[in-house]
Amino acid sequence: MPRKQPILPLKEIFEALDKKDYWFYGRIGKEKQKAFSSYLQLKYNASVVGTWIPDTWPAKIKPIKDVQEYHTRITNTELNINFWEISKHPKLVWLILCAINSGSGNYARKYLPIKKDVKNNKKTKFLMEIFPTWKLKDIEAYAEICDKKELKQLAIEYGYDDKSIRAKL
Repeated sequence: MPRKQPILPLKEIFEALDKKDYWFYGRIGKEKQKAFSSYLQLKYNASVVGTWIPDTWPAKIKPIKDVQEYHTRITNTELNINFWEISKHPKLVWLILCAINSGSGNYARKYLPIKKDVKNNKKTKFLMEIFPTWKLKDIEAYAEICDKKELKQLAIEYGYDDKSIRAKL
């Protein structure tokens, strides 16, 4: 059986993002708007690959040469904050994506899946939640050297309450 074509191809979305097409979401029609996934776009926008040297930055701001670093940082600071409230309004998500996108080229994007080879222990899962950008080896090493008291202090510093600390550790 032939593979079913997607209602809203990712390539179409990425091209519009790279052009900073603010009106794209309004033009695509109701069926494609229903197929638009705010969460997937959050993941894909933070996983841009390539090199970029911005030429329009003010002199006092140090340019970020790695486009992946730029997109990851800007997505986390501008879109990831209160994302679950914002995601109820996909047009707003689209406008924010266009605003934060560098708009200076066609970038490759790779999906970053959740790692499935995680050791099944509470320390590792908790540390992955706090440090999502760390490599799995680093998290496992940190989990081995930390005791429960240190992890509890870390959780308090990151704003966890006692009930959630007990559940996670």
